[in-house]
Amino acid sequence: MNRRTQCLIALALTCSSACSEEAIDATDASTPDAGDAGEACPAPSLVPTLHAGGDLTRDEVWTAAGSPHVLQSTLYVSAGAKLTVEPCAVVRIAPDAKLIVEDDTRGGTLDARGTALRPIRFEGLNGRWGQLLVRAPGTATLAHTTLVEGGGGDAKNGSTLRAVGDGELPSDPILTVDHVTVRGAVRLDQAATFAAGSTALTISESSSYPLEVGELALGSIPSGSYTGNAIDSILIDVQVVSGQPGVQESATLHDRGVPYQVGLEDDFDDLIVGSPDGATPATLTIEPGVTLKFRAGTVLEVMHHVGTERPSNGVLRALGSADKPVVFTSARPTPAAGDWQGLWFDGVAQAANKLDHVRIEYTGADCGCSFVTCTRDVSEYEGAILLEEPPYGAFLTNSVIAHGSGHGVVQGYDGSAFDWTSSNTFAELAGCVTTSPRELGGQCTAEPACAK
Repeated sequence: MNRRTQCLIALALTCSSACSEEAIDATDASTPDAGDAGEACPAPSLVPTLHAGGDLTRDEVWTAAGSPHVLQSTLYVSAGAKLTVEPCAVVRIAPDAKLIVEDDTRGGTLDARGTALRPIRFEGLNGRWGQLLVRAPGTATLAHTTLVEGGGGDAKNGSTLRAVGDGELPSDPILTVDHVTVRGAVRLDQAATFAAGSTALTISESSSYPLEVGELALGSIPSGSYTGNAIDSILIDVQVVSGQPGVQESATLHDRGVPYQVGLEDDFDDLIVGSPDGATPATLTIEPGVTLKFRAGTVLEVMHHVGTERPSNGVLRALGSADKPVVFTSARPTPAAGDWQGLWFDGVAQAANKLDHVRIEYTGADCGCSFVTCTRDVSEYEGAILLEEPPYGAFLTNSVIAHGSGHGVVQGYDGSAFDWTSSNTFAELAGCVTTSPRELGGQCTAEPACAK
């Protein structure tokens, strides 16, 4: 009996109707040739191993020899139990059912680590299954694993793979991925992050964004491929953790080959950078080549500590290069001046702030701000960079500010002016290149004209 015939028999035993040629082909594709020096996956059993669902409270191993494993209803891995899925195992999950690594006090563990020659596969049983859901303190480790045909039922945003933290600081690194392929969306909520060492995540065929993450997960996004989806952007879903939103732990935003979109709601989903107590500032570092797209009316705000005379509790370091600038832009399909607000440094900007080889464009949306200036005939303060207090110096270099309905740099404070023009380009701004601050004490011995 050949491999294809065995697959047809096994599929017939586990499907309520005839299975598709696509499913058969996918099963074949996940299994190496028999010539791989004994590493090939064994043929699936003619009789599937059935799992009824419910609570799994003792350690269990789903073997390759017992494949296909058929999960008939939602299974909860909890009470400190560990579910191990062996290399070569195939798991078929009933429509809308989920595999949940539970969030009781001890949590559960899913260990599904295949190899390049002996991969693991999670797929639907005659339809779309729900999702693989990991809740802190539960953890999941996936390697050389493929998840297809998920996102059914009440899976949030149709996500096939989802991790949910405890909603409190510090963040929860509960999901490890290594050469994992997901056909459908992946979502991380409530302080959940990818664990250190995660790599080679491929997400395609999502009906929306491939990956949706809260701000605390930004630095953990693994290398991989995020194209071939309805919207080829990574969504930064603004979430409240420990009572406030924002990047509250230092993180590096990597170039993953697609833009990042900030939020889903106009005039509301701002990207905030700042630690909760100000003792140690949270630093957001952005690598060359990253593009951040902002919803209409939103802002990137580097937060202040309590009391405006004290330094901000956030730091922004956008470090582009001449051939790979960091771009801050509008999320609208046809962008225009005034779409979003810009970068607002709320409080005394830390000396560590640095914007080098960046492009800031389509800014100038209403900031609702009331600053001060000595620049003649200026009464509105919208701009690409908004400074509420004197910074330590001009931290913008080799950069472009363009297509703004307001100013370039708003020096909206009492104190010394800085030169923001020596290495930067300002183009197509409705307002001033820079506004002039008032002198200490709130005086204006001179009223310079608005330079454009």
